[in-house]
Amino acid sequence: MTTITFLNGDIFTPADDYELTEDEKLQVFKAEINDEKVLSNRYWGCIHLKTLILSESVKVIGSGAFMGCVELEGHLNLPSKLTKIGDFAFYKCSSLIGNLIIPETCRHVGTSAFNGCSGFNGFLYYPVGCLAYNQWDKNKTAGNHFLGVDNVVGLRLEDIVTLDEKIGCLIRQLVISEIE
Repeated sequence: MTTITFLNGDIFTPADDYELTEDEKLQVFKAEINDEKVLSNRYWGCIHLKTLILSESVKVIGSGAFMGCVELEGHLNLPSKLTKIGDFAFYKCSSLIGNLIIPETCRHVGTSAFNGCSGFNGFLYYPVGCLAYNQWDKNKTAGNHFLGVDNVVGLRLEDIVTLDEKIGCLIRQLVISEIE
């Protein structure tokens, strides 16, 4: 069940297929989502949405679900069971910060899903093979998904394990060198 809090403090629990009116979209302040799927375009244009809480039950974030939520702030905590993020899902959510971690269960990140999310300032982690590409993207570049996410360093989840192993190996070598 999803709970929406409006700027005036009113709390609303919409039915699964309920579409917010344009007036309601301008008043949404907080969304707590406990459903398996966030419908496409559900919060598109909710420019005053500041707080988003996605429960572990969320498996799919539809296309354009949070597009243009420019005041959505803080860290984006994606559920560990998430399997799909649609095209333009977080397009221009420029106030999100910190790391962007796409869970290992995610098998699809749509085109432009995080374009314009210029506030991220940590690391970008994503599983190998989860990015969807446009037919004209012959180079299959991850940049098409994260344009405008300029401040992050991208690592695939499998690279993190490899990196940890390399760092661990270097530390072991240093310790052994120090002992000898």
